Amino acid sequence: MKKKYWLFSFIIFFVFVVGFIVLNKEEDIEKVLTKESYVYLPEVAKKYIISYYNETGTILKTERNKVINEPYLNPDYVKYLELGSKEVSDYIPADTLVDYDYSKVEVGSSLPSKYDSRNVNGKSYVTSNKDQKSSSLCWDFSVTSVLESKILNKEEDIEKVLTKESYVYLPEVAKNYIISYYNETGTILKTEKNKVINEPYLNPDYVKYLE
Repeated sequence: MKKKYWLFSFIIFFVFVVGFIVLNKEEDIEKVLTKESYVYLPEVAKKYIISYYNETGTILKTERNKVINEPYLNPDYVKYLELGSKEVSDYIPADTLVDYDYSKVEVGSSLPSKYDSRNVNGKSYVTSNKDQKSSSLCWDFSVTSVLESKILNKEEDIEKVLTKESYVYLPEVAKNYIISYYNETGTILKTEKNKVINEPYLNPDYVKYLE
């Protein structure tokens, strides 16, 4: 009987504590939303901040009290929330933004102080402009453009390597294989003339087979 009594008392106490924490938590967030940094927000944005707080335990900042390197509520997302069912949008902005401070980022000594694909040792690797017309694929076009420049630069690098003594003696079919190997793995395959212990190199017998 005593065991049942203590168990029942413990359950009541536990429910009370949890309820107190939840109510106190909601009261805290409600107080925060009355401050100048939040009071201007529409109700739908305030509700989002409350749900964000309940899920993460973090009070999301706004553009009026944002802090460097910390997430804050995206003003464009607030506008999106205000649309509700009035207007259907194909574009859903990110709910949060972060303003990063890059001034404290140390650049390694192996990295160049600047890089410009329009002038890499006097040569441009920038491809022509593409017309995306009315499609909302600007990110796809921009990323593809960067990849195009990288591939062109990459091919130029491997072409220079193949002019070196360790590769120049190879037949064209073997050079083409080294280029394809490089494009697939990002590694320049060595040959029997510059091979290194414990690293793969092009098998001379495979060169004969390719011929």
